[in-house]
Amino acid sequence: MEEIATGGKALIPAATSLLATAFAHDPITTYVLCSMTTSQRIAYLPKYYRALLTAAVLNGGEIAAIVRDDGEWKAGGVIMPPGKEVHSLGNMVEAGTARVMWDIGLRGNWRTTFETVPQMNTCRAKVLKPHQKHYYIFLIATREDCRGQGLCHKIIRYWQERAKKEGLPIWLEAMTPLARNVYLKCGFVEVGEIMVGKGKVDEMGVAKLGGDGLRIYGMVWWPERDMPA
Repeated sequence: MEEIATGGKALIPAATSLLATAFAHDPITTYVLCSMTTSQRIAYLPKYYRALLTAAVLNGGEIAAIVRDDGEWKAGGVIMPPGKEVHSLGNMVEAGTARVMWDIGLRGNWRTTFETVPQMNTCRAKVLKPHQKHYYIFLIATREDCRGQGLCHKIIRYWQERAKKEGLPIWLEAMTPLARNVYLKCGFVEVGEIMVGKGKVDEMGVAKLGGDGLRIYGMVWWPERDMPA
């Protein structure tokens, strides 16, 4: 089994590079960064994901990765420990998320803060009891040329083994049907569906009047269930 490297701030640059490339055409990111052209959005992604990763790490998040022999990341992600949230008012400036909020404009902020995140929180609250301890997989991705090798599965399995020892569930949101299928194979259960952008965008998050919008799938893994193979 390939070794998994873990850490915090020191891994942010490499994680940023991986996520900015892997999520170059991610529908939800496209939807949120709606004030930018395609070229502007892709150029902005390193700054965007660096801010998100920094916010997560400052609040206790752990980065995990599978790295190639040449040092390039094959897959990686960040998980939040029980009782910790990704964002906090206290580190918005240090993390760079305050600047990101300015950069993405009013529509981007509305789509994040008032449309998407509240629905995610409501979906989670229906499944996990108030103050129930759980882990939260915030972001995870695989390099395009390394996909299909079960690398995300390996990282998730690593986190599941830890969570199982503590008797705690893991929560995540699948942002695409493909991601949903990957997580189902990892033992997660779909427990809710969130819709954003209906009538505004197509399935890739691009503006389209009357578009179908985007589905986000709330999913949970319970430690009582057998671990996936």
